[in-house]
Amino acid sequence: MSPLAINASNWHGAVGMWVLPLLLLLSATGLTWSTYAGANVTELRQQLNWTTPAVSTALPGTAAPVHDSGGDHHGGDHGAPASADPVDRISQLDRVYETARANGVTQAAEIAVPGAPGKAFAVKERRIPGIYTVDAVAVDGATGAVTDRLAYADWPLMAELTNWGIQFHMGLMFGLLNQLLLLAAMLGLITVIVRGYLMWWRRRPTRGEGGLALGRVPRRGALRKTSPWLVVPLLAAALVVGWFAPLVGSSLLIFLAVDVLIGLTGRVRAAS
Repeated sequence: MSPLAINASNWHGAVGMWVLPLLLLLSATGLTWSTYAGANVTELRQQLNWTTPAVSTALPGTAAPVHDSGGDHHGGDHGAPASADPVDRISQLDRVYETARANGVTQAAEIAVPGAPGKAFAVKERRIPGIYTVDAVAVDGATGAVTDRLAYADWPLMAELTNWGIQFHMGLMFGLLNQLLLLAAMLGLITVIVRGYLMWWRRRPTRGEGGLALGRVPRRGALRKTSPWLVVPLLAAALVVGWFAPLVGSSLLIFLAVDVLIGLTGRVRAAS
């Protein structure tokens, strides 16, 4: 192997090991945004009671539903008020904000204006760089009374970890340092991809063949020669990931079908 090929291999492996933990974290937190895998993540979190808690906007004596505090990726219900007195709702904002500030919501916050009678304003702290807590209160706009409160310290542990993971994914957890770390991970991933294709290109045959020569493909039958103690866990993990992330699973099935087809074609040619 040439020194250039050895250098490419070293860069590919070393950089890959350094960026792997970051890429796994970004993949895990980013799955919650996807359409199909995200739905599975949401269902799993609901079953394990890992969902993001929210303050109740039901005023005393009413049966209004619990306010959606914005989940993990958005900021709640910010639609235009549907009540008959929008001017009164707007005039109550200053009172609601001052009450929230006096009751622990001290960071930059977003206010969800109730769209129907019998509901309170929901005031929740925003995700901002360097702030790890998201406190929230519900305030009766007419009286300025706090009807419900939710301190970040009262969140379930897994909900807190999920929030921190998403803050890291968005580059908000440590501010500029977080963003520089994500930039390094991106550059590392590009390096791994480019070096991988470079090694593949350098493995191509260069003598005795005419036309365009591509890199050698992995030898067939390697999986059958591998120990079952390694193959079985790998296949089980592939099945779990394929079910949890359907687009990944369908891609794996397509690659498997193409590989089987190539193998059968090769056997037919050898037999003839």
